[in-house]
Amino acid sequence: METAHGNSQYFKTDQLFLSLSPLQLNLDMVTQIEKTLGLSLISEQQPHRVCFANQNAELQDAYKQVFTATNLLDYVYAVLISEKGNTNRIQLLSPSLPAIPYPTDNLNFWKLVKLGQQYRLSLS
Repeated sequence: METAHGNSQYFKTDQLFLSLSPLQLNLDMVTQIEKTLGLSLISEQQPHRVCFANQNAELQDAYKQVFTATNLLDYVYAVLISEKGNTNRIQLLSPSLPAIPYPTDNLNFWKLVKLGQQYRLSLS
């Protein structure tokens, strides 16, 4: 299993997340995720255009065209929870965490985002 961000199928969380507060991502790795999902990363501070209204609860996952850094954070949480089998506090910048598969399927990505979001919201 490769974890460097070239043609690998996995990444390490401490390589993707450069900072958690504020949330900053490795843009090379984000570009690979954008290509495999066919989605674009948008800043959560950008004003949303109507056609990119991902925050609309009625918009079906199959039609979403963008994702945010928080969506990616939620995806990572969901994968780690499913692999670790527990919901203890996850330290994302720890190099000892298992490698995360790059998302390759939009619908599965959004399902995992919803699962990870539940975990993240339970932390506060």
